[in-house]
Amino acid sequence: MDIRTFNVQRFRLNHTTSYTIGSFATQAKNGALGLSPNGTLWANGPGPFSLLHLADADDNAQQFGFRDWQRNGITFTGNADQGYVGQKHGDLDFAEMVIQWSDNLDGIPLGRGPDEVRLGNN
Repeated sequence: MDIRTFNVQRFRLNHTTSYTIGSFATQAKNGALGLSPNGTLWANGPGPFSLLHLADADDNAQQFGFRDWQRNGITFTGNADQGYVGQKHGDLDFAEMVIQWSDNLDGIPLGRGPDEVRLGNN
């Protein structure tokens, strides 16, 4: 299901589908939801990386930090970077909560980084 406003795709709820994200082929993304203010998630990437994917207006769908276990959570992409908050499933009845973020490889194109995580009001 795609929703457009002013002829710009802003929302996609996937059907039963799979696609390659970064170096991980055949990632099942059934029912994953992507939100993007200007459609860059679909112009620059395959679609949502996890069950909920928020892609900023300057998104390049940075796939470098994606891992195949990033399913049940929220992916954030924008400003040439990527983050994920969610579960990492292990053996039966075992899951870890994860806060993950990644910078584009070597800070390309601007040579900046590494990016940081901030907790609290700093």
